[in-house]
Amino acid sequence: MSDAGMYECQLTTHPPTSLFFILKVVEARAVLQGGPDMHVQTGATLRLHCVLHHATENPEFIFWYHNNSMINYAPRRPLKVLEHRYSSVLIISNVRWDDAGAYRCEPHMARPANLTLHVVAGQ
Repeated sequence: MSDAGMYECQLTTHPPTSLFFILKVVEARAVLQGGPDMHVQTGATLRLHCVLHHATENPEFIFWYHNNSMINYAPRRPLKVLEHRYSSVLIISNVRWDDAGAYRCEPHMARPANLTLHVVAGQ
């Protein structure tokens, strides 16, 4: 970010020629749609959508965390992670009380996004 600013390219001709340009530095970052707080009923299907903004290339991976534990490959229960070019969707069927808590979407080479899930009694 500190590299942002105005730059000058000079040609050593006579008379000297210069070209000025402005460099804007952006940081790739994840956004969790529906955040920072989400409420879902027990028994429902949860879909968390993580979208990558300002990325110049596809991330090598996007990891999902629940209460600071990576869950992409968690065997504890069925869940799905659908990967797309600049996004990922976490799907949890039949939401339970213990699914409540902090979720984080963490793409490679990008700032992560956080969301707090609140589970409420279903109908």
